[in-house]
Amino acid sequence: MVRVRRRINESGQAYGKIAITLPSQLLRAAREEAGESGARSLSAFIAKAVEEKLATDELQQVLDEIFAEQPMTDEERAWADQYLLDR
Repeated sequence: MVRVRRRINESGQAYGKIAITLPSQLLRAAREEAGESGARSLSAFIAKAVEEKLATDELQQVLDEIFAEQPMTDEERAWADQYLLDR
């Protein structure tokens, strides 16, 4: 069970405070990346990462539903694979 302490910031947005445990190497990398990215804090960096993961998961679910109804052709898949490789 995760305990969450809630608070409201100065702009009126509700926040919950949690404690997480990360492997040391991952924590070091997150702190470094947070600093380099200009995030205002490690918490802000992690919040953005979670937000992006949830959005990616939602997009994947939508794509799965679309392709379940109408799968990609071999030509479309080859184009998409090449597009992603070129990025």
